[in-house]
Order: sequence, then structure tokens, then C-alpha cells
Amino acid sequence: MRLGFNVAKSALGLIGKEQATYYRCTGRTTNEIGLDVSSFTDPVTVRGSWQPIPKNTYQDLGLDLQKTYVTWITCDLMQDIGRDESGDQVEFQGKRYQVYSATPWGDVAGFSKYTLVQIPNEGGA
Repeated sequence: MRLGFNVAKSALGLIGKEQATYYRCTGRTTNEIGLDVSSFTDPVTVRGSWQPIPKNTYQDLGLDLQKTYVTWITCDLMQDIGRDESGDQVEFQGKRYQVYSATPWGDVAGFSKYTLVQIPNEGGA
């Protein structure tokens, strides 16, 4: 069932959009010491709604209390972490985040909701 219009574009038009830098993961290779190293495309600008996830909800969501998580709602499609897949990354306000999980609502509402986790030591962690 499709709503017939893009809910995200309408909502983001009202609440405003932030810009972020998006890096699509192109795969992983094993380096000379046996560690998997991800490679990424050149960065592109994406727009959406950036919202911190309150720490008091981390336990309910099964998230690690020692990390920082945010919600990113956008019309752009991104790949989350999967088995043998690194997933994409997003940079926002000088901090780099891993796309941790995706809730694709694109077929119904024209957007997706992503949970991102800040990468330690990348942009001031």
C-alpha cells in the first residue's frame, strides 16, 4: 500500500533538513596483517532529519550504553551493517557514524529511518 505522496519530503519541508556527507561502502579487503579494511566511494551530500537518540531509551532498544547513537531520516537509500558487510557511513557536524540498522519505509512513505552509531576516534569521539 503506497500513500500516493512522499511523506518524508512533506515533513522535511516543514521541519527542515540538515546536510550530511555520505560514504557508500564498496567492499572489504584483507590487509597485510589480516584485518578487514572497508573501502568507500567519494563523499556525496545527502539531506534528512538528524535526531539524537536519548540515552534513557538505549536499554529498550538493545543499544550499548557506552556508544552514541542517532536517528537519520532521509529519502536516500543506505546499507546497514550485515553479515560480512561493513555498511555505509555518514559524517555530520565533524563526526563520523556507521549505519547500524535500517528501517526501509520507502515503499509506503518514500523514506527510510536509520540508526547510526558514532565511530570512536573519527571526528572527535
